[in-house]
Amino acid sequence: TFNSENFSSSVFLSFSLDGDVNLESADASRLMPISNVEHLTSMIYNSNKSLSINNMPTISETDMSYDLDVMLLNPSENGYETQDAQISMSWDMSGLPEGVSIVLQNNYTEEEINLDNGIETQILLSSKGGFTPNGGNFSTSPIVGEAQFTLTVHYSTMASSS
Repeated sequence: TFNSENFSSSVFLSFSLDGDVNLESADASRLMPISNVEHLTSMIYNSNKSLSINNMPTISETDMSYDLDVMLLNPSENGYETQDAQISMSWDMSGLPEGVSIVLQNNYTEEEINLDNGIETQILLSSKGGFTPNGGNFSTSPIVGEAQFTLTVHYSTMASSS
């Protein structure tokens, strides 16, 4: 969960035996708001689609990495402008399957955050310019510039053994 002074946005990883590294029916898209309003948004990118929920396999022989982005968006004449912001990030790993660990790397600072340790950190978001949403109502959030984070799911041999 990402929090600014006035806004909050969450992304979720779920794990199931039939979870897939690619898009699947248990994934949920990150939709743009219907009205053009200021908001904080966060998303995981999978197959060039922005997701609020990414369903992962419980067991895997290989680690998986996904781009993750967070943006504070202000309405503009043609859509939205990304804004600089200081936000906090918190997480709950209580439901994480045994043998799975998650690391978040800030691609701008190269800092790695092991999500097995601690429960909150501060993050500085940088403006990446603006965009015009495409697709009308119920469009998904677009990819804007380089994603600020890479989320890596590590599977230990215990998680990948049958």
